[in-house]
Amino acid sequence: MQGTFETFAEAGRQHFGGSLAGRWILTAGLGGMGGAQPLAATLAGAVSLTIECQQPSIDFRLRTRYLDKQAKDLDDAIALIKYQTERKEAVSIGLLGNAAEVLSEMVKRARAGEIKPDLVTDQTSAHDLINGYLPIGWSVAQWKEAQTVQSQQAQLMADAAKSCAQPPIRTFMRCNWNWRSVLIWKNSILLLLMKCWQIRCDRHYACL
Repeated sequence: MQGTFETFAEAGRQHFGGSLAGRWILTAGLGGMGGAQPLAATLAGAVSLTIECQQPSIDFRLRTRYLDKQAKDLDDAIALIKYQTERKEAVSIGLLGNAAEVLSEMVKRARAGEIKPDLVTDQTSAHDLINGYLPIGWSVAQWKEAQTVQSQQAQLMADAAKSCAQPPIRTFMRCNWNWRSVLIWKNSILLLLMKCWQIRCDRHYACL
């Protein structure tokens, strides 16, 4: 958690006038190391929205107070973000959903004039297409079963690569949202796809 906090705090110092107060971070992943993100963002003074596809992971972070609250849906999440950022109150918000689907919807809304994040990142297992991504159109139960059945893993990897790995990463890196910064953690697939798509960003932090 310390490293995540320091990274967020340094972004605030270097690029947001010394503070993340009144700013918000969009991210995904509340399992494993990703669970540190909401608390780190709060300690750094930011509002955060973390998308997570498994309710037990959200429940655990709420119970351990790493996460402050859970939004009912995307509309509720956006309303909470607006409310908290206007008051410059650091609050962490969780949202149940598939990051690939939610991020695509947020891009559409941003292009229509909805709010845009100040900082974008994720701490999902982007290097692990079997266990790290829930493919679009798959239920969590179907995904979990395929992880343990070898004959289903090839299809799982193919669907994850097509429908989950690419849209969020393309979303993260295309700075026509006017995002200030993109944080890249130790997810080699992010850098690989940036190179393949020749995606440019004003600045990104490669936290390797």
